[in-house]
Amino acid sequence: MKNNFSDYDKAIRLNPDDANAYFNRGMAKSELGQYAEAIADYDTAIRLNPDDAKAFHNRGAAKSELGRHAAAIADYDIVIRINPDDTSAYTNRGFEKIQLGQHADAIEDFEIAIQLAPDDASAYLNRGSAKHDLGQHADAIEDYDIAIQLAPDDTTAYLNRALTKIQLEQYADAIADSEIVIQLNPDNADAYQYRGMAKFELGQHADAAADFDIAIRLEPDDAKAFLNRGLLKYRLGLHADAITDFDSAIRLNPDFAKAYYNRGNAKTELGQHAAAIADYDSYIRLNPNFAKKAYYNRGNAKAELGRALKAKQDFQTALQLAIKADDAELKTDAEKALRILNE
Repeated sequence: MKNNFSDYDKAIRLNPDDANAYFNRGMAKSELGQYAEAIADYDTAIRLNPDDAKAFHNRGAAKSELGRHAAAIADYDIVIRINPDDTSAYTNRGFEKIQLGQHADAIEDFEIAIQLAPDDASAYLNRGSAKHDLGQHADAIEDYDIAIQLAPDDTTAYLNRALTKIQLEQYADAIADSEIVIQLNPDNADAYQYRGMAKFELGQHADAAADFDIAIRLEPDDAKAFLNRGLLKYRLGLHADAITDFDSAIRLNPDFAKAYYNRGNAKTELGQHAAAIADYDSYIRLNPNFAKKAYYNRGNAKAELGRALKAKQDFQTALQLAIKADDAELKTDAEKALRILNE
């Protein structure tokens, strides 16, 4: 690759207006993960040849790798304006829109891509992902089914379908999809994790633990795997061991809200109420829009410490959120907790 860089550098010195040389050097830098440097070369290539759709396309891909999703969309917009039949531009733009939470707009892009290339498995795969995020799980599975028919060795489609089936409580089918992935790629950590999640829900706790152990061995930096193993240990009453896994998940991802919430629950079970309150505080800070149960649990912890006034405030907040979310069970629990404190 260094020799290729040298060749491109030489070509640019000989002809500073050679757009192709900048474009090719940008591609080489992208392959090495040097995305910022690649973007600089694509910028020059575009300045020299503003109608080069490939340069905009590649620059958009490099921006995506850097998390610059809105800027990537702007580049794909230009690609589509130059070449309205570029299927991959629609697919890639749709992917970027998913990253920004623009799922409905993303689906529109994938549908255009499918019209242009009905055999493009990636368009169905990504449309399925967008539908999944919108809670359209049955429709997502239909898209994953088509993606698998078109690309039967694509592990991502099986993994996405497995996760969606878990959410539909189709655990046996999720296990089957995970096992296909393991056959295709025995080192795929997500496949073991998803199979473990499904087995966990089926009560196959020992097998689930074994799968989570394998997932962690394959990807020791995956916070979700530690979370899932911690959840299993929590369900088995191994609260101290669960806390150890939740600690690891938080160390790997300090903004992992679910890990704080579940660690707070485990600490509550061990009577560590002050420490549990700190974890619920973190969860509420990180995930304020889905914190109704965290307020209730924090209220219980404060009540256990004799902080009645603060506990009431949390129970009242939990009650308001429960009413707003039409959560009858939490509403009943919060009302009961308030009655007890008011006695």
